[in-house]
Amino acid sequence: MMSATSDNIATPATEAAASSPPLASRLRRRRLARLAWCVALAVGVALAYAVYWWTEQMSTERLRAAGAQRLEVYAASLENLLDKYDFLPHMLELDKDVLALLEHPGDYARQQEVNSYLERLSRQAGSRIIYVVDLQGRTVAASNWRQKDSFVGDDIGFRPYVQDALRGRPNGFYGVGTTSGEPGYFYARGMHRDGRMVGVAVAKVNIEEQERGWVQGADKVMLSDANGVLFLSSAPDWKYHTLRPLPDSVRAHLEQTRQYYRLPLSALPFTHDEPRADGLRVVAIGNSPRMLAQTRSLAPRNWTFIYLSDLSQVRANARAAMLFACMAYSFLILLFLYLRQRQRNIRQRLKAKEQLQDAYNKLEQMVAERTSRLARTTQSLSEEVEVRRQAEQQLHRTQNELYQAGKMAVLGQMSSSITHELNQPLTALRTMSDNAVRLFELGRMEEAKQNLDQDFPDCGAHGRHHGQAEKLRAQVQCGAGACLHPYRDLERTGAGRTPHGTGQGAVHAQYQRWRHLCAVRQQPPGTGAAEPDEQCAGRAGYAGTQRAP
Repeated sequence: MMSATSDNIATPATEAAASSPPLASRLRRRRLARLAWCVALAVGVALAYAVYWWTEQMSTERLRAAGAQRLEVYAASLENLLDKYDFLPHMLELDKDVLALLEHPGDYARQQEVNSYLERLSRQAGSRIIYVVDLQGRTVAASNWRQKDSFVGDDIGFRPYVQDALRGRPNGFYGVGTTSGEPGYFYARGMHRDGRMVGVAVAKVNIEEQERGWVQGADKVMLSDANGVLFLSSAPDWKYHTLRPLPDSVRAHLEQTRQYYRLPLSALPFTHDEPRADGLRVVAIGNSPRMLAQTRSLAPRNWTFIYLSDLSQVRANARAAMLFACMAYSFLILLFLYLRQRQRNIRQRLKAKEQLQDAYNKLEQMVAERTSRLARTTQSLSEEVEVRRQAEQQLHRTQNELYQAGKMAVLGQMSSSITHELNQPLTALRTMSDNAVRLFELGRMEEAKQNLDQDFPDCGAHGRHHGQAEKLRAQVQCGAGACLHPYRDLERTGAGRTPHGTGQGAVHAQYQRWRHLCAVRQQPPGTGAAEPDEQCAGRAGYAGTQRAP
């Protein structure tokens, strides 16, 4: 029974082991899982790179748009500043004293009047210096005539703006003063009287004030001339440097014109210079971070505005976007894994529920089978008990029948014994009677009398024995203990203790057999030992009084 149960209990594990996927399938699943992780990682890297690139492009485009807008503002501001002083040479051409001085340079009094006029005009216009140059390139009057570094009497015919003005080409010029060493922008225009040129009017304006409004955090603004010399810059260290090394011819020309008087004009240390597809460049100067370089040309003067936008914020935005994309992608991966694990858990729970239901059904089936077996076993035991009960009843009936048969046999033996015991004394009496009659016939009266006196006393005892036997036969239908009463009387009278060979000994043997029958009758069914009934053992302390014959 237990082995069958164990086999039934081990059946789910055996089925699970039999239904587990083979080793090749598990290895294939592992390879597919690794491939899926590799693909997910590759997609994540590609997504991060795409987001970084897209964010960098968008931020760069926004930075370019902002830089272009600022360049327009700076260019417009500088143009307005320069246009503001463009009228000064025209005003000098309208003054008769100035034209007269150019025709008569030796008139000292007129020179003082013109110097005062130029001083007042420069102060009112906000220019740096206004002065007048004759056809030989010598200054005849200047607004700074009161200062030690006055331009009056200086020969500036080598200056390009003076040469261009003498040739009839009004022009502007930026340069460093050879006398004061102060940079500025020079307006030069030829003055005419009656259709002929008499001199050149020059106005110097300080445009260094523009640099103060160009400081924009990490961004840099520079202004270069046609030779690539930076003469205005929001970074003081980069001012009067060149964008590229100057050729010897250009350097010789600059030394001849003294445009940047006694300045070394060294090239900027570019550590990175990368052109872009949109025409812009990414540059890095010295230890500065990489910057986006945008340019705007001021065509009439051959100047170029350069706006350098710091790309650190662009890269920071790109890194932040890439980090956000990685986090979002990781979140999606985790969400996918969570949903996948949740779905797997749901499947496992459903599978476990099904397995539990199967196990429950199998257990119910096992319980039903065990219950059926127990019911059959119980029914079999009940039938066996019923059979045993019927057998016991049959045994009891058989025992009763045997008991009755034994009683009848004992009665028969007792009757034969009693008959034998009675016939023996009767035969003896007959013989003694015959002897007595013979002695009477022989006249031996005395011997006959003695013989009768010696044997006839036992006849009373035989009579008593005969009465007891009749009494025993009358009580033969009673219980075993009651049937022993006459033998107890025989025991008390001593008949049961008579040695074998006499009539009392035979009665004693019958008494012993009756005691055995009483013990068998009182024996409980199914036991090996018998407990005699109190009546069978004898009342009033009779049990244990029996003595061996």
